[in-house]
Amino acid sequence: IRELREKIANYYNTLYREHKSSQYTYENVCVVPGGRAGLTRVMAALGDISVGFFTPDYTAYQQALGLFSRITPSVLLHRNVNEPLMASSDFRFEAGGRGLGAMLLSNPANPTGQSIEGDELESYVEIAR
Repeated sequence: IRELREKIANYYNTLYREHKSSQYTYENVCVVPGGRAGLTRVMAALGDISVGFFTPDYTAYQQALGLFSRITPSVLLHRNVNEPLMASSDFRFEAGGRGLGAMLLSNPANPTGQSIEGDELESYVEIAR
């Protein structure tokens, strides 16, 4: 499996991190048999934390968040299914006001298919950091 993880890391480095000083290694890659298994593994690695997620979104989010007593789920409403989630300024307000330590989101959003791109996506990443 290490060889597979190395190939995945190299693929992502080539596709997304070509001119970045930090590069992924096999230690940054986890191979799981599906989305729910992956989410459960991520949740198990978190400590006491408030985790935000949009609704509607992937139903496994709410299920995975409910499995661990250390995690406090926090729902952010997807106000308009015809718009990509919420403006980053609203996201900053919601995340800060709720004291979120982590955020789960699908991009593109599931089930709406709307996506966050460009400057708006950069803002979301900056806020999450």
